[in-house]
Amino acid sequence: MVVPAAVKLSLWEWLLGLPPGLWKRVEQMQPVFVARETLGALLIVLALAVFWFAFQYWRDGTRPSWWSKGPMLLLRLLALTALGVMLLQPSLRLQQTDTVRPAVVLLVDTSDSMARTDPRLPAVRAQREARATGMSPATVGQATRLTRANALLNRAQVLQELSKRYAVRVYGFASDAQTVPLPDTAESRTSYRFSLQREPGKSDSTQIGTALRRALEDLSGQPVAGALILSDGGNNLGEDPLAVAEMAKQAGIPVSTLGLGDPTKTKDLSLLSVLADDVVRVNNTVNVFAALSHRGYAGKTVTVILQRGTEVLGRETVRLGRDERKQEVRFTYVPREAGRFTYTVTVSPLPDEVTRANNKRSFVQTAVSKKLRVLYVEEEPRYEYRYLKNAILRDTSLEFACLLLSADDPDEGNLRVREFPRDEKALFDFDIVILGDVPRSAFTDSQLEALRRFVEDRGASLLVIAGERHMPHEYAGTPLEAVLPVVFGPSPDPILTEEPFRWQLTPEGQRSVILQLEDDPEQNRRVWATLQGMFWAAGVQRARPGATVLAVHPTRRNAEGPYPLVATQPFGAGRSFIQLVDSTWLWRWRVGDRHFYRYWGQVLRTLTPREIPGNSRYVQLNADRTNYRLGERVTLSARLLNAFYRPIKAEKATAILRHENGATQTVTLQGTPGTPGLFTAEVQPDRVGRYEVTVISPANPSARATAAFVVESLALESQKPELDEAMLQRIAAAGGGNYYTPDRIADWMRALSNRPLQIRSEQEIELWDTPLLLILFIVPLSLEWVLRKRKGLL
Repeated sequence: MVVPAAVKLSLWEWLLGLPPGLWKRVEQMQPVFVARETLGALLIVLALAVFWFAFQYWRDGTRPSWWSKGPMLLLRLLALTALGVMLLQPSLRLQQTDTVRPAVVLLVDTSDSMARTDPRLPAVRAQREARATGMSPATVGQATRLTRANALLNRAQVLQELSKRYAVRVYGFASDAQTVPLPDTAESRTSYRFSLQREPGKSDSTQIGTALRRALEDLSGQPVAGALILSDGGNNLGEDPLAVAEMAKQAGIPVSTLGLGDPTKTKDLSLLSVLADDVVRVNNTVNVFAALSHRGYAGKTVTVILQRGTEVLGRETVRLGRDERKQEVRFTYVPREAGRFTYTVTVSPLPDEVTRANNKRSFVQTAVSKKLRVLYVEEEPRYEYRYLKNAILRDTSLEFACLLLSADDPDEGNLRVREFPRDEKALFDFDIVILGDVPRSAFTDSQLEALRRFVEDRGASLLVIAGERHMPHEYAGTPLEAVLPVVFGPSPDPILTEEPFRWQLTPEGQRSVILQLEDDPEQNRRVWATLQGMFWAAGVQRARPGATVLAVHPTRRNAEGPYPLVATQPFGAGRSFIQLVDSTWLWRWRVGDRHFYRYWGQVLRTLTPREIPGNSRYVQLNADRTNYRLGERVTLSARLLNAFYRPIKAEKATAILRHENGATQTVTLQGTPGTPGLFTAEVQPDRVGRYEVTVISPANPSARATAAFVVESLALESQKPELDEAMLQRIAAAGGGNYYTPDRIADWMRALSNRPLQIRSEQEIELWDTPLLLILFIVPLSLEWVLRKRKGLL
């Protein structure tokens, strides 16, 4: 009987404790001994054992004969040798090569626009798609785009052909990307049929860039031969697909696209966005900015209306410019009563719009009657202090307390104070505290601790303006250190320049409302490039994790990067802001107060605490926004304090979510580990309309807070449903691939490069505990014992 070679190989793999199939990949083997320094001692022991065992057998006399004793001696020595080998800790060092098949990525658009039919599909395109899908030219336009995509993939046997050479990954994507399960055997792949479907609630947007990034991240570190995006090109949310495609190209992954749909242009008029403050003050002028765009209505005139309920607050007539041009409409009004209200901006519809769902946008705004209370503390009357104090005093909507510590009469505001508040109750009456170049010795430890809790628990704001003498380095190691958004040491680190420097805005700074000195982005950039320069800044080590740096020094840097000049961060329920220069008053040169006043006005407005009607100082509730698309998740945050302004220690809190139709839902907010008193939850509303959330303090049922938001369906997938070949071609160009029509999908498959990745690796497998050595130790001893017993030597 002949034993098959495979069985022999498996037996040796078992005896040596090797993984099955390892020999097929091994290029080189080398035995090594970890404890080889003990080899000499083991040889001496083995030699002594030979003499000792032989001596013992010799003492037994001549019976049995040495023909019997010799094998027993050898068995003992074999067992001893196996034990010695174990003690040397043998290993097998293997060098092997593994081949990894390259992956191929298919991204199939499953958004709402792919559920559209194309009854007006041009004849030439209908014939192309008919050849690719197996449908007739007369009926191909009656099938949805997604149905045609499935038919295209099935007719071209994409999975069956690609699986012969590649590892195939398929994603369906809309608002996010989901992997499509595929059969893992060749037999099951033969009969597989693509049948991708829309996922309800997750198909209301097309995010090509986000889906492509998800695929690249999933396959990070693996060879990828290419990616193909099957879509109508209607990218409307998420990451920039051109930037992600360019990133894939740099990684050696060509990204190609294939377009499905009718490119015939549609008409639409839409409100792109509405920008308004969440919280405003009664009897102050409020601005609302609405942006609109259109396709196909150049020269037409439309009316844009701002309403609160049925009351019309503003009406503007707009003559539409060229297609796709963004036009802005500005409304102004003065709220006369406090409360939370829902406002609606509407643009009059035009004939033949593809959808009217995007002609209206709503937002929630809260008007408060309480004046903002600001406390400004400064030691010396430096120029920054003088001009900023005068600017704040001109704003009649503020109650302003000002302490100049070096003056005989320190009170310089319109709110009388003689000293920094000695207790938390008096301090917590303010909304914003501004600290200038004030020495640490001006405050007691308890006052600094109260100032920390003023931000962290009260939910107020701290604004710090650095100075050459004290701020911020003297506050290292104090309770105030963690509140500030930058890391600094106990010694001053001034940045002095002979030539004036201008602020360099970070990407976050360019988007921040604080640094918008002009409404137009290009004009804003020009203003920042021409502002008067400065000569001094306070050097700090870096920004804290979670802080946002808005501006940096243009030329000076340390190991962490450019020195920050302006930074902000959330801290507990409040916010802190630091400016590491003290010469913004220079911006008044030749232009007066224009830029100086606007900058500081926007700083104070941004730092205004979110104290709104229905909330209290003990319970604060916020949604991360006031306007959402249907399908988006709403993040709720609640801050719960007891009567002494201490965080409530509880595992959870309960809120009630109420829709405008009266339907309610209970929401459980979970406590945040490491942040007592902070509770968060996420909810996903299932219908459009206005929502109001109410949370009640578990420690005090009379303390409650409310927040409101609006959920809208913007019909993104209906705004521009035609095939956007230009976008798909740009994505393919950025990704180093090609744009294909449906009848050329086989060309894409042939163009893929099949270069398997060869991975050489080295591993060591321990042999001291393998079955082979255990057998060589146990079996000889057992046989020797049996023989001795039979020969009467026991």
